[in-house]
Amino acid sequence: MAKRRSEPSGPAVYRFVCPDGRSYIGSRKNIRGRERQGIGCYATPRLLEAFEQHPPETWKFEILEMLTNEGDQRAAEQRHIERLHALDPAHGFNMIAAHNLNYRRNTGAVRAAHPSISRFLTRDEVFSLVGESYPALWSWMKSGQFPLPRVIGKGERRSPVRWLESEVAEWMASRAVRRPKGMRAEYKPKGK
Repeated sequence: MAKRRSEPSGPAVYRFVCPDGRSYIGSRKNIRGRERQGIGCYATPRLLEAFEQHPPETWKFEILEMLTNEGDQRAAEQRHIERLHALDPAHGFNMIAAHNLNYRRNTGAVRAAHPSISRFLTRDEVFSLVGESYPALWSWMKSGQFPLPRVIGKGERRSPVRWLESEVAEWMASRAVRRPKGMRAEYKPKGK
């Protein structure tokens, strides 16, 4: 019987390495399962651009440092970001220094610092925003009328998919405006 490889667990600093050599550095309170999640769950403009040339499943995962204390996480991550020049677009994909991050991943603060970062939407969030069923969205996606989702994880058969919020918003804004029959004037909010 083959022995099952045990995954490391505990706080750690890791990196995903793009085939072109650039890195994304991160850290977690518990590293177990991070490799399976894959790099695709991060949607920074630099990463999205890199995914066009190098799909997330071609990236390499490495643990840079196992930590003994969770409190060292930010300092260790920052040390590796600086050592590998991950904030420099020529060397990495990180958009913000580790000491500026809230480890609950306060995306509001990150997006305020980098407005071009988009977040991923789940299928239910897309249904709620668009107000249509999955069969309707499926047929629109098939015909190229609706944005395609991104694969999160390693691209395996059951990997979850997510839509970029910015692409869904752009699609919604592009819909034609239809005035009710008999309405001639443009809408003007009160007080204007």
